[in-house]
Amino acid sequence: NTYAPTENKEQEKIKVESIDTIVTMHGDKPYYENKYREVGDKCYHIGYSSYYLDVALEYRKKYFEVVERESDWIPCSERIPEEPKENPVFDGKCLEVYLVTTKYGSSDQDKVYPFRAFWNGINFTDGCRILDVIAWMPLPEPYKEKTE
Repeated sequence: NTYAPTENKEQEKIKVESIDTIVTMHGDKPYYENKYREVGDKCYHIGYSSYYLDVALEYRKKYFEVVERESDWIPCSERIPEEPKENPVFDGKCLEVYLVTTKYGSSDQDKVYPFRAFWNGINFTDGCRILDVIAWMPLPEPYKEKTE
């Protein structure tokens, strides 16, 4: 059996940072699954699968575009963060913290600054005002010292 994705002729290819075809055994039959990470995501997805390798590889060509990123910055014109969930750190408010690059000023000589900002699902804010954010990224994992 082949489990084809729902056909959508107007669908753009999914932009991914990486994609691998993995094989697992179902009884004595190999099953081929595409494991991919969409641009800007921290997690991987698995899908576009088949019992036939040629079909799974065809799905890769048809539905995915591998995008080489120069950095981890995600332009707001490309996508914005997902809806935040309630966060106990912020008294249960729906906020997430991101590193952002924002324009500051209203002339041709806008200053560009990277700093930490809050995302409330609609706007980026510094806690007092709405920011003109041009790109964002998730905060990196905290540094952990090596123990010997």
